[in-house]
Amino acid sequence: MKRLGPAAVERLRRSFLYAGRTDSPEFQQIIQDQFARPGRTLAPAALRAVRDFTEQFYRKVYPPDLKDAVRPFDFSDARFLRDYVRAATNLARAKGSTPRYIFLARAEIGLYTTLHRLKARVRTSKIVRRLLNDPRSRDRDPV
Repeated sequence: MKRLGPAAVERLRRSFLYAGRTDSPEFQQIIQDQFARPGRTLAPAALRAVRDFTEQFYRKVYPPDLKDAVRPFDFSDARFLRDYVRAATNLARAKGSTPRYIFLARAEIGLYTTLHRLKARVRTSKIVRRLLNDPRSRDRDPV
């Protein structure tokens, strides 16, 4: 079991649910804060890999727009798992992650594989908003 502190949860919330353009300076800073080692900056290839991962995968599974938060994601589609593995491999090659996120990545692929086998349809964005304490999701209907 791994506990994430409030700062780590805030970084995850900001990156998972960022609704702006992934090439914006604001998103670049969010990614630097989340993935760069202390006192260092991410290489341009790593920034691109994180942006691509966000666009190709996270934005599909966890739509950042509130109006899409109620839409379930269909895990039965085998393409999503291939897309995840491809994007994660590109991210690893570009050294776009830090050791502290290895646990999350391993848990994530296990969860996605299980949901795929179950052919689950899940309101992922809504769940992530609740778990990451997104203030925009307060007082909305339950998951």
